[in-house]
Amino acid sequence: MRKNRSSLLFASCLAIAGILLVQMAMYVLHVMLGFQLRFNLFEVCTIWLESLGFDSLIYPMNGLVFYTLAGAAALTFRQLWLSRSMARKLASLRDDRLTEELNRRYPEGQADLTVIAHREPMAFTMGFVAPRIVLSTGLLELLDERETEAVIHHERFHKRHRDPLRMYVLSLIAVLMWYLPILKWLHRNYKLTRELLADDHAISAMGSSAFIGSALLKLLKRVSGRRERKMLALAHVSFADTSVNCRIRRILDPQETVPLEWPITPLMVSLHVLALLTAMFFIGLIM
Repeated sequence: MRKNRSSLLFASCLAIAGILLVQMAMYVLHVMLGFQLRFNLFEVCTIWLESLGFDSLIYPMNGLVFYTLAGAAALTFRQLWLSRSMARKLASLRDDRLTEELNRRYPEGQADLTVIAHREPMAFTMGFVAPRIVLSTGLLELLDERETEAVIHHERFHKRHRDPLRMYVLSLIAVLMWYLPILKWLHRNYKLTRELLADDHAISAMGSSAFIGSALLKLLKRVSGRRERKMLALAHVSFADTSVNCRIRRILDPQETVPLEWPITPLMVSLHVLALLTAMFFIGLIM
């Protein structure tokens, strides 16, 4: 059920944003290069506003379109730059001996674990094309062997499903399309669902919820969220930065369900925005 929920949340967010982004890109090509359009939402809205004498409203609409597309390009470039910078930083902090030892102790076909010399306990998965799992020496000192293994199973779930890339795409959509608040809600609940699925995978692999639960509790006491976010200002999936209290309750009581709380206000605002654009589109076609 949780897997279906995860797929539904991801698909819904992509569908809403994808349709609008394609329409925006086509509209920009029309404005800048004279590209001929048929049934473009923003072009029809422009024609409709001009026919009603509301030419001044076209400028903020164009600004919103260009802001969204330019922002997507700028933030993606920023993430790529941060990823390269972080890769260099992690390489300088890499503990070769512990990295080799950990990959030998917990093999999975390839050496996908990296240990860095850092006193803060951290565990995260990063990378879009070839995700890698990064553990800090502070984490290894804090957790016992079985807890460490549980955390590795958790992170390997994120790695296998390329969650860093998925999380980045949804976070980008939520930030850029702030005028559709339902997208932020979809992103937040998708993150929680993926963490619960990763926890379930670790519990299944370990045969008990005790190890992932105790690891999470230890990290909750020790992790400095502010320091971790400062160090990792890029797309990644961290073990202890998403709805920790909810996950702990779920680990302590595996039978507990985590129902979706429907976002009435974001949903209504988003529906009004989409309804307004749709109405303008069809009225423009009729006129």
